[in-house]
Parts: sequence; C-alpha cells; structure tokens
Amino acid sequence: MNTALLRRVAHHINEQPERFCAAEWAWARNVQAVLHDGAAPEQFRCCIAGHVLLLSKRLTTHALLQHSVQYDDGHLARMAAAAADLTDAQRNELFYPALWEDPLRSQYYLTASRADEARVCAQYVAYFVDKHTADAAPDRGAVERQAPVHADATLATP
Repeated sequence: MNTALLRRVAHHINEQPERFCAAEWAWARNVQAVLHDGAAPEQFRCCIAGHVLLLSKRLTTHALLQHSVQYDDGHLARMAAAAADLTDAQRNELFYPALWEDPLRSQYYLTASRADEARVCAQYVAYFVDKHTADAAPDRGAVERQAPVHADATLATP
C-alpha cells in the first residue's frame, strides 16, 4: 500500500474541502467546455479515487474529467487502486463509503455540508491507512536500520 500517497490524499482533502465530493469521480461546472474547448475547470471536485489519481500524477484534471464521463465500469477505481497499490478488497473499502466501518460511515451519511463531508472522508482515509498498516510487517530497510537487540535486553510492557 502506498501509505505516503494516501496520507497526502487525506491532507489535500482536509486542506481543500471545496475540491472534494465523494459522490463524483470528477465534476466541473463547465465540464463540456473543458472537454470540448479546452477551458479551465470551474468549481472542480473529485472523490478519494480522483484525488489518488491526481496526486499520483496518473491523470491530469482534464483527463480525470474525460475518463469520469466515459467510463462507468470501475475503470477509475481500478486505476486509482493500482496507483495506491491496493488490493481489490482495500479498493472497495476505501473508495465506496457504503462499505466503510462505523462510526465514520454513519457520520459520512449524516454530513450537512461539503466541508463536513471532506473532513469525514479525510478521517476515513487516515483511519484506513492506520488500520491496514498496523499489522503489516515493517519494511526490511527499517528493520535493518534498527539498533541490534542484546541478549540481556528486557522488553518494556505497555
């Protein structure tokens, strides 16, 4: 899992909640002008998967808008999952709020504003990363950089 990318996504959603909408792969008020005339997107916003694709530089805003209008078969979710190195189960859990765990799933469905929606979604991204990395084995480089443990060392109990 690309935890650094997902943490950047959560941070970006928190910092720019007006650019977030969980219900849209990508949206702009002037999407037709963007796609047909090359106009700059106005009031652009996108979902978690859209943020993954933009921040990983897999797609530009224009390309994300184009794909969001053309594909409805999970193409963007699969592309974003590949960018974030997610399994199919992780992809479904992260990108579809109906599959989130409570209490954040309930909070998402009870949000009253775009800022609330963005805040809850950013919290879920952070929770998701923590949950899926808590039991993961540490990377080999991190283990090798740790100081060796001596035979007489005692383990501290929490």
